[in-house]
Amino acid sequence: MRNPFFVFNRSLVVFPLACVAISAFIYMSEKAFFKSVDTLKDLTEVGQANVNLQKVLAELRDAEIQMNAYRGSGSPEYKLGFETAVKNLDDTFLALGAYRTLSPNSIAVLAQFKLLTELKLTQMRSSEVPIANAVPLSELRRLRAQWLKNEDQYVEEKRTTMLRSLTVSRYGVVALSAASLIGLFFYLRQTNMLEKKRLEFQRLLQTEKDGLEVEVTQRIAQLTELTLHLQTAREDERNRLARNLHDDLGALLTSAKLDAARIKKRLLGSEPDTLKVLEHLVETLNSGIALGRTIIEDLRPSALANLGLNASLEILCREFSEQTNIAVEHRIQLFSARIEPTLELVIYRIVQEAFTNIAKHSKATRVILFVSLQESAIVISVSDNGIGFNPSQLPKASFGLVGMKFRVQAEGGFLTVVSPRGQGTQIQVTLPINASDLSYDK
Repeated sequence: MRNPFFVFNRSLVVFPLACVAISAFIYMSEKAFFKSVDTLKDLTEVGQANVNLQKVLAELRDAEIQMNAYRGSGSPEYKLGFETAVKNLDDTFLALGAYRTLSPNSIAVLAQFKLLTELKLTQMRSSEVPIANAVPLSELRRLRAQWLKNEDQYVEEKRTTMLRSLTVSRYGVVALSAASLIGLFFYLRQTNMLEKKRLEFQRLLQTEKDGLEVEVTQRIAQLTELTLHLQTAREDERNRLARNLHDDLGALLTSAKLDAARIKKRLLGSEPDTLKVLEHLVETLNSGIALGRTIIEDLRPSALANLGLNASLEILCREFSEQTNIAVEHRIQLFSARIEPTLELVIYRIVQEAFTNIAKHSKATRVILFVSLQESAIVISVSDNGIGFNPSQLPKASFGLVGMKFRVQAEGGFLTVVSPRGQGTQIQVTLPINASDLSYDK
């Protein structure tokens, strides 16, 4: 396998060289561009100066014609035409004065052209010099041609230099394009290799991830089964303790109460203190019997077996409200359906655990319980107006919601908790149900 640092170290050399090559190409390209711009500007100036020189010749010709006509006729109109031509000449020379001569050889030619032009105008204004003897226009045309030849020669030299720069830039573009294609080829090749390695690494990572997901799924299933087993064992143990308390302790307390009642009848004529002690004993036995019944109901709600889920939940709501002074509003829509006893117990325990959490933590003043039997599920919703909490930041010692979640998952359902801070809490449970789990009272 190729050492990856070889590619990295090579890039440390190749990248600066590429930057130098690109900088050189940009320099040559910019240099050729500015030379081209200067040459085009010179060509434009030469053309404009040539036009102005041609205008000078035309205006001189017009001035000469106007002066000949004025000398022949003496008409002021021709004199005015001459002055207009002279003014046009002045404007043209003013525009020509802004021209920057390119060739040093053209400076003397242009100066001589201006001098002969001024001399010709002076001669035309003088009545002593005949028009025919004035500076001929052919001499001025010769000077313009000489000036244009010098300027064209200088512009041609600059054009040659510009073409040379463009040629170098052209070859530079070709060379840089070829180098770019070669670099692109190696880059794509390297990218392809890296992509293959990335895909291979991703495949291995996905394989490991899939294995972990399978393991996590198995662990969750095992935990769910364990939770269901522990819940079942817990309920069985509660039932056993409830039966023992009801059968053994209940019988003992009831027998003791009956014995105390018989003793009381026999001691009706005895001392008052003795009767008071006996009455206290009877009250203590009554309290013990009541406590035993409360413990038995907590361990195994007898109302579920005797009265059904509807009545058991209503009793639970009433007792919770009496014990906590929290108003409870319930809407239980199970109608006359009887659910399989194990599922009834699950629903009862979920509501009981929700009420316990509300009493301990919510600081609520009102609770709403909603239980509905739908087509293929039972929906349970417990809402309060308490302080709320963050479901993702439960204390480590808080197992109420965790136990409810695993209890629901064990039955194939799901649990959601919505609890905005300061806006109360809503716990919603959905438990799937089959038609075989239902029976209806006749």
